[in-house]
Amino acid sequence: RVGSVVKKQCNYKNEHFIDYPYSEFKSDFMDVFLLSECEFSIDQNSGIMDICTAFRKIRLGVNFIPIEYAPYANKNDLYIPKKLKIEGEYISLSKYMTMTNSFMDGFLHKKTYDDLAISVESNTQEEILELVKEFFGDIKYENKDIENQKNYQTIHSKINQVSQVRTNFGAVYLRKNSWYIA
Repeated sequence: RVGSVVKKQCNYKNEHFIDYPYSEFKSDFMDVFLLSECEFSIDQNSGIMDICTAFRKIRLGVNFIPIEYAPYANKNDLYIPKKLKIEGEYISLSKYMTMTNSFMDGFLHKKTYDDLAISVESNTQEEILELVKEFFGDIKYENKDIENQKNYQTIHSKINQVSQVRTNFGAVYLRKNSWYIA
């Protein structure tokens, strides 16, 4: 993991694991170097991860918000967003798009979510693991997955700011959360 603002040290011990933010190797140069040399990253929507995009490294995006800003670097990227709810009901991508038309970039700010009483739900450990397994080919695709991807792309392509982004969405996530593209 990279970054200089982390809550606490990892409680994981392995000879191949370096808790980089707490290591003697931590530097601005090393941040860029590590991301330029990685095979892929598991990341959230933060500025430093754009280095992966610049170096065309595969990104597995988790907990993405605002949900219209999908990660994109190459055709093998995958991502899943945070889940949004109003009054206990999940918000589909189509409904979200209707809402964002009224708030041009307002969904970049926590205040907008608060003003609309939108609660934000992070991805579960299981959802993140399923995305990683999908990336490594441990998930068998079903015919429905291809249809779901097309539906997602059709809906997502109508978002003005990022209409050309064709990032693949987590197939298992869409299977289990079909409301997202309803």
